[in-house]
Amino acid sequence: MSHFFNIKKKDIGYSRFGEIECVHENVITPCYIPVVPFLDSSDDSIRTENITKSFPKKPGLSQVLLHNKDGKLSKSQKEKLSTKIHETHPQYEGALFLDSGGFKLIRMDIEDMPFKEVFDIQKDVGGDIFFTLDYPIIKDMPFPMQIKRANKSLDNAIKALQYRKDLWGTATDKPIVYVAVHGTSTQFVRDYLEEFFRLLKKHDLEDVPFGFAHGSLVPLKHRRYLVLDFLYETKMVLKEKDMLDKVPIHAFGISGSLIPHLGLLGIDTFDSASYLLSAGNHQIFDPETLETISFMEKEDSVEKGKYCKRRGIDPTKFKNLKEAWGCDCMWCEKVKNAYPPAKENLVDFARIIQRVVPQEGGWREDKDFLQYLKDRNFAFMDYLYVHMICHNLTVTNNLVSKMHEHLRAGTYEGFFFDFLNKVHQGNSKKQVKQIRFLNSILKDQPKFYDLAAKHVPQIKGRELLETNSSPKRPKLVDFKMDTSGIGLHPGKHKKAEKKIAAERRMKKEQTYFEDDLL
Repeated sequence: MSHFFNIKKKDIGYSRFGEIECVHENVITPCYIPVVPFLDSSDDSIRTENITKSFPKKPGLSQVLLHNKDGKLSKSQKEKLSTKIHETHPQYEGALFLDSGGFKLIRMDIEDMPFKEVFDIQKDVGGDIFFTLDYPIIKDMPFPMQIKRANKSLDNAIKALQYRKDLWGTATDKPIVYVAVHGTSTQFVRDYLEEFFRLLKKHDLEDVPFGFAHGSLVPLKHRRYLVLDFLYETKMVLKEKDMLDKVPIHAFGISGSLIPHLGLLGIDTFDSASYLLSAGNHQIFDPETLETISFMEKEDSVEKGKYCKRRGIDPTKFKNLKEAWGCDCMWCEKVKNAYPPAKENLVDFARIIQRVVPQEGGWREDKDFLQYLKDRNFAFMDYLYVHMICHNLTVTNNLVSKMHEHLRAGTYEGFFFDFLNKVHQGNSKKQVKQIRFLNSILKDQPKFYDLAAKHVPQIKGRELLETNSSPKRPKLVDFKMDTSGIGLHPGKHKKAEKKIAAERRMKKEQTYFEDDLL
């Protein structure tokens, strides 16, 4: 396989510092890839413009499946998908990761989407990394449906690699295809990868450069140890095939305080839209730990306490969260300088939005609010959101930059365990919970046991694995199972998303919904 991925240095666990060669700007790994609404909607133009201007060389990820529910494109959608994103946003120079948007298929009235149509769109908009058209799976789906969706993802992956070879051969100065990986157990992940490598050899595609993009992880975000277990299994399959240093791995939808764990496992890139969505929900990332802090007024006292505890300061010294807030990122500084007489910080922007949004007639009818924006030289309310969005993105990038520094210096061990202690501030229950998170990394890294015991309270060396022994592996996955009578899609849900969420909270339902696949 031709090389486009270079590892420059390694450290504890499977952590590694490297570089992915791209058509546009090269990507230094490990790297956070924010989901940017390049194509989604004109409503996000102000946010997208500020993101690309503020981080012009940073990579971004966009979804390309803009099709309507019938699987067709409108005239305006076709125009969007026929113009290169770097031309639409000339200030942007970063590498472009393009998600196929396979999760959107579940909302459509069609059974399937041609892989070539998606690949051609990715090519037309000028991507650097193409994720193959996939069909995410979750455990609550009937097992034959899981198999059918997994086979469809594998089929699309092989076809995409073949098409890529037909277009550009084995050249590494052209866009690279990342193969979507899925599974609902470690054995499923392993068998999925083994089936992929079997098909790769069968179709004589072993010389085509590729990466892996691990999906079906978002439904597991509250069971983080499983996320790491699945990613670890992918690493082990590559290690057994002597390809550990040749294939970059991307994790779909995983970020936040799990980023240092991803670095420890040697996951090279990872994406999320949480920086954007959290701001819309008035949630801001803690500058030190990336834990979310709610800026909702009704939660002020609780959030002030948690924020102060993580930073090791006395919450009784501050009346509210605004007084305690102490971020010095460039966007928090911009808030201070927007209208100095007001002595504002980011909390004020969130609070003013909370007061204005519920009003009838919208913010454009509020004269006092319009004057508030004018005083700060803002034409639209979106600029208040922009500061929160870009704060979240800035502190995430800052954490990744720290990871780079420690990987270069060979001090990732100290950084990682200091981060854990900073997040949990001596909370013994949460410290013990880290045992499960670390279990994957420890399986074949004997020295790491002693490091964990040295740095993390409540952990005693080799007792780590014993306190969280892995269950017996399930049986091998039969990809030749007859699924002819099974639909590819689990069906659409007509209820409003908020109503579904409310019902699930009340009934604690475990059935899957569209959002589980995002």
